[in-house]
Amino acid sequence: VVDRMKTEYCVSRISNRWPFTVFCSLLNIGALNSQIILKTNTNTLVSRRQYLTDLSKALVLPHMTRRSSLPNLSLSLRQKLKNIVGTPAMPEPPPEVGPKTRCIHCPIRKNRFTQVRCTSCNRAVCKEHTASTVLTCFQCAVAIIPQDAE
Repeated sequence: VVDRMKTEYCVSRISNRWPFTVFCSLLNIGALNSQIILKTNTNTLVSRRQYLTDLSKALVLPHMTRRSSLPNLSLSLRQKLKNIVGTPAMPEPPPEVGPKTRCIHCPIRKNRFTQVRCTSCNRAVCKEHTASTVLTCFQCAVAIIPQDAE
């Protein structure tokens, strides 16, 4: 019975590396054991596929939550992770105006000083090296952009 249930929804992949094969086998057996324990403790009938989906999401959710707050990830990846995890994407407060410092991208001979700072790395950038981005939802973007502009 265990072999039949293990092969019904299996996480194993074809591999020449035996440690990976053993790891996948342990995952299959562990998932099957946890489903049997859940079924005996709660008397609920959950399909194996649904149970494995819920289990995988529950195991990955803390890792995705932690990764969504890393500042060195790209903004688009962080936004996607926050959408999947379900945390609201809070707009960051505008940086405080500080003393004028030299733009990090301009050569020294241009001698450009600015008070504007990058929102992700907090380094000084002039207007030439600044990109303004506004994140809007699809409905707001459709309302702003006329239909013949597409």
